[in-house]
Formats: sequence, C-alpha cells, structure tokens
Amino acid sequence: MNNRTERVRLHGGLGRQLRADKASVVALAAILFGTAFLAAAWPRWLNDIDDRAVRYEFAQSREIDDVRATYVGPVLAGGAAISALHTIGADLLASFDPPLRDLLEPAVISSTPGDYLIRSVNDTPRPEDFPDFFLTPVLLDTERPEVRFVEGAEPAEGPTTAPPGDVLDEDRTIVQVGLSTVGAAALGLEVGDVATASRSPGPDLVLEVTGVYEPIDQTSHTWARHLNLLLDAPVFGPSGELIQNTAGALVTPASFPTLLSTDDGLAVPTELTTSWEFPLDVEPVHAGLVDDLGLAADRAQSDGIVSPSGAPFSIQTTVQEVLDRFRDQRTTAHAVLSIGLVGLLIGALAVLVLVAQLTSERRRAALALARARGASLRQLTMITAAEGFLIAGVSVAGGLALAVLAVPARSTPLSWWLTGGLAGASAVVLAAVTWSAHRAVGTVERRDPATGSSPRRLAAELALVLLAAVGVVLLRERGFDTAVVGGSADPFLLAVPALIALAASVAVLRVYPAPIRLVGRFMANRRGPVSFLGLLRAGREATGRAIPLVVVLVALSFSVFAAIVVNSVRLEQDVRSWELVGAPVRVDGTDFDQAVDVPRMAAAARVTLDRTFGIHARSTALDGRLGDTRDRFTLLLLDPSAFQTFVADRVIDTTALEPLVNASAGDGTRVPMVVSPAFAIELSADGRVGSELRDLPFLLPGSNPVLDAVGTIDFFLGLESDQLWAVGRTPDAERVVDLPYGPTILLLDAEDADTDAVLAAAQVTQPFAQVTTRNEVYEQIAGSPLVAGTERTFQAATLAAAAYSALSVVLALVVTARSRERFLSCLRTLGLSSRQVRGLVAWEIVPTTMIAIGVGAALGFALPYVVLPAIDLTPFTGGLDQPTIYADGATIGALAGGICVVVVVAVLGVTSINRRTRLGAVLRVGEDG
Repeated sequence: MNNRTERVRLHGGLGRQLRADKASVVALAAILFGTAFLAAAWPRWLNDIDDRAVRYEFAQSREIDDVRATYVGPVLAGGAAISALHTIGADLLASFDPPLRDLLEPAVISSTPGDYLIRSVNDTPRPEDFPDFFLTPVLLDTERPEVRFVEGAEPAEGPTTAPPGDVLDEDRTIVQVGLSTVGAAALGLEVGDVATASRSPGPDLVLEVTGVYEPIDQTSHTWARHLNLLLDAPVFGPSGELIQNTAGALVTPASFPTLLSTDDGLAVPTELTTSWEFPLDVEPVHAGLVDDLGLAADRAQSDGIVSPSGAPFSIQTTVQEVLDRFRDQRTTAHAVLSIGLVGLLIGALAVLVLVAQLTSERRRAALALARARGASLRQLTMITAAEGFLIAGVSVAGGLALAVLAVPARSTPLSWWLTGGLAGASAVVLAAVTWSAHRAVGTVERRDPATGSSPRRLAAELALVLLAAVGVVLLRERGFDTAVVGGSADPFLLAVPALIALAASVAVLRVYPAPIRLVGRFMANRRGPVSFLGLLRAGREATGRAIPLVVVLVALSFSVFAAIVVNSVRLEQDVRSWELVGAPVRVDGTDFDQAVDVPRMAAAARVTLDRTFGIHARSTALDGRLGDTRDRFTLLLLDPSAFQTFVADRVIDTTALEPLVNASAGDGTRVPMVVSPAFAIELSADGRVGSELRDLPFLLPGSNPVLDAVGTIDFFLGLESDQLWAVGRTPDAERVVDLPYGPTILLLDAEDADTDAVLAAAQVTQPFAQVTTRNEVYEQIAGSPLVAGTERTFQAATLAAAAYSALSVVLALVVTARSRERFLSCLRTLGLSSRQVRGLVAWEIVPTTMIAIGVGAALGFALPYVVLPAIDLTPFTGGLDQPTIYADGATIGALAGGICVVVVVAVLGVTSINRRTRLGAVLRVGEDG
C-alpha cells in the first residue's frame, strides 16, 4: 500500500472521527469565534474611543477660533474693502497644509482702525475735566445672528449724510454704529445721539448711534475675542477716579472704508488691526489625522505668511494644545488598556490549550488506531494542524465579520494581525497537543507538578522569573509613556504585568502541593474518605490543575488591578472637581455688592449667608513693571481661617494656607501672601526654587504696598503652579487702600441649588456672570471618551476574564473526566453516595482554585503599587499629582466571589453528568486510561 493511499485512508478515518465528535469541534469553534470577536473588536473599539476623544477635546476648547491670522499694519489693498479682505482670507486658507486646510471653514473677519476720542455729543463739547471717552469701531463680518437690538435698529449698510437743517454740516459723512447696553451706558450715549470723534492722524469722524444691542448667547465663542463689543474698559486713577473709558461699536462692512479715508479719499497712514478666524470643522476629525494635523498647525505658526502690504501675519492656533491634551490621555489609556489586553490574551491561549486537549482526549482511540495502521507522527500532526486551521479559519472569519458589524469604527491592521495570529495559534496548539497526546497514548499523567521536573522546565521557569524582575526595573526607570507613543508600543514593557502574574503562577504551581499534602494528612485521620481522596487527586492530574490555576490567577489579578485603577481615578477626579470649584456652586463676576448681590444669590440658592464665602480676585503687577507681562499676577483676597472652616468637610487640602493664617499683620505697608511656585521664582533672589523670597512693592489703587511672601501654594481654585498668582488676606489689603473689597468669586454650599435661578440672580447687576457647579466640572473631567471608554473597556475585560476563568475550570474538569469517571465509578460500586461524589469533586478542585483566587487577589492588589508609578494618570484626573491608590474591598470581594460561584456551578455540573454515567460503560475491562 503506497503512502498516498494511506494518507487518503488516514484523512477519511480522522474525518469520520471529526464528524462523530461534534461536541468538541463545536466547543472549539465557539471559543475561537468569541475570542476572534474580542481580538477584532478591541482595536476598532479603541479607534472609536480615540476618534470621539479628539473631537471632545476640540469641543471643550474655550477659544473662539482654532486658527486665527492677525494683521497689524498699514491699510490693506483695496482700501480694506470687504471683498479685498475675503480675497486675502481665501489666500490665507490656501496657504495651510492639509489636513488642516481641509478642515477649516471660511474665515470670520473682524477689523478695527483703532480708538476714536469722543469730543462732542449732539454738538455739545465734552468738558475739559471730563474723562476721556473712546469708541472703537469694529467690523465683524459674520452671517451668524450674534446680537439682537433692544433699542433702535441696526446700522445702515453704508455711510449717510446729515439731513438739511441738522446741526452738522450737510456735507459731512455720518457712520452709523450700534452699541451694547453696557457700552452705551458707560459712554453716556443713547439711540439717536450724534458724536464727533477724532483720531490722530486723521480727520474728525461723525458717528450716529442707531441702536443698542444685547448678545443672543453671551457664552458664544465670538465674544472671547471681542469682549469690548459687550463691555466697557474703564481706567481709574490712583484715588479711584475714572480717567478714561472705552467701548466697542459695531459698524457695517460698507461703512468701514470710510473709517480709513481722509477728506480727499486717501488712506490714513495708520495701523489697521484685522483678524481672520477660521473655525475648525471637528466632525471629520479622527485620531488618524492627529499627527499630520499637528505638523500642519506647527508649520502654520512657524512659517511666516506675508500680507499684500508686506507686513507679516501672526498665526495663532489652539490646535496643537488640544492635540497635546488628547495625546497625553491617549498614551495613558493605551498603556493601561494594553495591560488588560495582555492578560486576556493569556487567558485566551490557556483556554485554547484546554480545548485542544479536550479534542485530543476525545480522539485518543482514533489516534491510536491510525498510529497502529502505520501513520507517522508527522502525518498525524500535519493533518490535525490542517483540520485545526480549517475550524479556526471559519470561526475567526465569523468573529471578525461580527466585530466589523458590531463596532462601526475605523479599521485597523491590528485587528487582522490579532485574528490571523489567533487562527495560526489554533492550528499550532492543536497540532502540538495532538503530537504530545500521541506520544502519551496508553498512559495517564499522574505526576506531582512540584516534583520531577525536567531541567528544560526549570530553566524556562527561572527565565520567566528573571524576565519579570528585569521588566519591573525597566518599567520603573522608563515608564509606560515610553512604551506607548503615537500608537506604537514596546511589547516587553507592556507585558511586564503579565510576566509578573505568570511568575507568580509558576511559584504557586511549585508551592501549592505542600499545603495540600499537609491538609491531606490532617484529613486522613477524619472519618470518611471524601476529603482525603479529593485532596490526594488535587495534587495530581497536573494538566487539570495547572492551567485553571494560571487562568484564574491571571484573570483575577488583572480584574482587581482594573478595579483599583478605576476606583483610584474616580476618587482623584472627585477631589480635583472640588479643588477647581471650591463648593457645590461657584459664581464668577466682577465686584458683587456684599449687602445686595450676595443675599440675593444666597436666596436663589436657598441657603443662608453663613453658607456663602466670598473671594476677591484682581489683576495687578509688581510696582514699575506694569508693561512686563511676566510680572503681572492675579491677587486673591480672602479670610484664610474662614475658608478653612468653609471647606472643612470637603476634600480640599488647605494646609498650604497655614503660613498665611499665622502671618502677622505688620504695619500698613506690608501685605503677607502665599504665592504660586512660578511667582516664587520671580520673587527669588537668584531665580531658583527654594531660594529666599524678596519683598517687592506691588500696585493697589492709590498705594504701593510691599508684597511679603510668607510661603508657597501649588494650587488654588483652578490656578495652576505655572501661573503667577498670590493669595492674601482681605483685611490687610483693605487697610492699605482704605477701601472695601467685594467678592468677585462667590462660593455657595448648596448641593441642590437651582443653577438657573442663581445665574439669573447674579445677572441682575452683572450680565456676564458665570455659574459653575462641582458636578458639572466632575462630569467634564470624567466624561472624556478616553476616560469613560477606558472604564467601560475594563468592565468588559473583567467580564471576559471571568468567562475565561469559568471556561478554564469547566474544561479542565471535562479534560480529566475520563480518569475521574473511572475513579468515581469504582468508589460508587463500593457504596459512595451522590452527595459524597459531589464532595470529593469539590475537594479536588476547590483547594487549588481557592489558592489561585487568594494569590490572584493579593497580586491584583499589589500590581497597582508596581505599575501605576510608571503610568502618568494625571491626564485622566486633570490634576497635578498621581491619584492615591484606592482599593475597594467590596469590588475585590465581588470579583473573588464570582469565581467561587463559577467553581460551585462547575462542580455541580460535573457530578450531575457523572450520575448519569453507566458503570458498565466506564468499567469495561481493557478500557484505556
């Protein structure tokens, strides 16, 4: 008989066996299908999270524009006609690189020729001792309905002339303007007023107020750049008197060239400030564009773009800042999630080995018969590999197709690599197990896993432990941020937690028989054979014990690790939200009236005045350095002792305020303060942190007191350590200037406050007051798709790990069922009851599972202390420091309890199957194994 005929018969025999053993084939296909779905869906799910996260970061940006080109220089070509400005905007847009250019919408143009001093109103000159009032015409070319006119009407499309008999010369051109309600009141102008204004150089200009407007949405990004169109800008003298006031005025595009012309029509030789704001369409943005988009944004800012007049444009963009925030979060998310993925892969491979062993066990007789007929080991292995690849190919293709349908996200090569690797691993594992089982035909493995090991196994275990130790050292030195950068990964660093878990599994496999023997000796003296025989088998059947132990230990350790990470991040997010807001409700404005505004807002929040706290914030500078932005700082004035009492039941750390609480008041020229770290460097004598801080005078109305820095504070109510700010005591500043300081920030201890009512109460006197709640800030921090997606992914991974643990326990019991059925059936012939059978199986499987659960829970508790210092979690919390590791005992107990339930169900199921086994079928003479 030739080899070809033998191979055909071999294929036919094994094919019939494959069809006859449908149960194991279906089990293999089902497990491969589910694992392939997870392997294909995980990268797609991660892509979807990344895409939503980058769009979320752009949406959270408070800047009006994402790319803004500003021109400051002589009048542009075309006399600044709106058509010329649009042409320049189109040229600017074309100069940007893709994909930035493809994502930008047409520009919103705004331009102003400067400030005009109002000299007379309705032909009545302003008195000489009257404050200087300036009006700033602003062209805001936008079709969006940004304002509504509450008085009068919007300006005419073009300039007009004075009517006959008017106080003005009939040949004078009049430019119509619209003022905000605040600006009109501040400048003393009403609808119908005609003002004569001048600018040097240039002729006088006649302005007519045609209407007064209010913003439709005062939180619109438009007003971030043009706040002067809504508010005035007063300047006060040393004694608090008003020196000048400035407000913006809306003009139409057709009137704008008139503002730039002299009597003879020539352009005024003065500087024009014009900006082109290109909104970014965030809908097409996805994480795959991040790198190219960042490069295009960098080039737009670094490469000079020259205007038609020869003056350069200044390009500002928030794109890179948004992308940096996204990259930080993505690096953290991918590092943390990759740890969980490696743990799942270990569980999947272990379950795959058990399924392969089950398939081989069910085909033991067919393999022995084929070998007896002359089939070689190579033939058996190759045919089994081909059959495994066929089963895996169909199952993996189905899982991949389901993942594509269930997770509609950007495709990624990683899905194909993982699913392809799974198909290849299935064929290899099935062939390897078949090869091993063929060599072991006719024997039963009953060796102690802790003794009798080959030198090869000892070397492999030692190498695994050494790799884990080296990985821990490298991980602490380099960190996960170097392991995951821009989507690429260092596989070794990402596998360090898995190596630790596997090393712990090796140690447990070496050690666990000893305590079982010890307990077995104790149980041998008790009546009944159940516990003794169960413990005796617990130390044998190495395959049935080792793989479930590894899977349960790894799965539980990574599940506990995930739960601790989620709980720690949640706790730090909650702490951060309290630090940013300071109270359940925070109201920001200018100067609230302590006697009128504060009681009104407290009543709206339904709290008493003792549950409110006011802080005064103002911008000032070191004396003589007002023009130097490095020396401008934010000064917050409060009562530090009262603030500590107000937040006593919150999670806000106020220990840094203690030096201010204990500082002496001194004389009337010194104001003790605690300053930010960046400000401390400015005040240090040698520019180093920790140096002695100098006492320097700073500016307050009508006074130049000395800033006495008594300490540093890293963070306070949203002010970061790299900003210049200081916290002082309100009475010290009031004593210096002899003026009261009303609150500009009001904290309300009102958990259930109606924020709309509080906002309405604040806007009675301050239309642009803002209300922020602690819950809103928490949702903003925790609501990032990467943060929320990581938590949901961990939850799904925990369920998958529990499923793999259950499968490993059940499959291990099924794989060892043949020898167990024979053993239990013999005992049943000797009178062992069904209840005792269940107890014996329980004593066989429960001890090793309990050991795995205990070690897995302990390892999961320890992993965060090893891994988290190497992962920067601050992008998830919005804070400055790493979150405190917080282990929730209830969650860990629930995870461990879930595994225990799986074990109980598996034991009951196996013993139920054994009760239906016919003794004659098991105890036939000559039965193998």
